[in-house]
Amino acid sequence: MCVYVGEEEVIDITMNDRKTKEEKEAPEIKVDTLTTIFSSGKSVASILMAIMVDQGHLNYEDPVVKYWPEFGNKDKSNIKVEDILRHEGGLEKLSSPI
Repeated sequence: MCVYVGEEEVIDITMNDRKTKEEKEAPEIKVDTLTTIFSSGKSVASILMAIMVDQGHLNYEDPVVKYWPEFGNKDKSNIKVEDILRHEGGLEKLSSPI
């Protein structure tokens, strides 16, 4: 992780002090090492959604179909944007295995 305030680098952390399960040295991680970041997209998405609400482009209480009409297929027309963001839209199951 690297954090900048303006042009100034204030934090530059690499994970070179971590160990594997066998307590062996972990591979060295350098500033330009690519790594996975898993669920970080959720944070970015929520910030972008909040910006869109703030600018009047989106309302949390609106049904999703207002913005994505096809979403209403198969009895989903009453699900609101806020339901999706709270993971309460009832979409936890897939209709067929992947």
